[in-house]
Amino acid sequence: MCRNKRQRKQIRLGFTLMEVLLVMAILVILGTLVATNFDGIFGGAKEKSARIQLDSFSKQLKLYKIDMGNYPSADQGLEGLVNAPSDANLAQKYPAGGYLDAAELPLDPWNNDYQYESAVDSSGLPGFVISSAGPDGQAGNDDDIIVKSR
Repeated sequence: MCRNKRQRKQIRLGFTLMEVLLVMAILVILGTLVATNFDGIFGGAKEKSARIQLDSFSKQLKLYKIDMGNYPSADQGLEGLVNAPSDANLAQKYPAGGYLDAAELPLDPWNNDYQYESAVDSSGLPGFVISSAGPDGQAGNDDDIIVKSR
């Protein structure tokens, strides 16, 4: 009887192949769930980052209008926030460091350029539309992130 007890104890010292496979399957399922949820969270963070950047551009464009009397032209685009205008009279009004801290415009979170358009706002005054093409990089569809002058 003592020998049977010892044999059973030796048999139960390790895990069976079935137990190991079951634990591995559970870990794979949990890993998949975490990875898919993390991707959704990360995508939402990129969209928030783009919206924050567009709001920052919007504020700087409004300061530009106060100083220069109008928003940058479509030809100047957002570069007007970094580089002084070529007109000598306007260049005198332009602040020494420009309107953005960076020497060049940042890209959106998907490594595409932000788009700038001159526009007329709802009251008929000059305005602007700045946008990011969003995750797919294609402008003109539902995932675009757009900020307009008010």
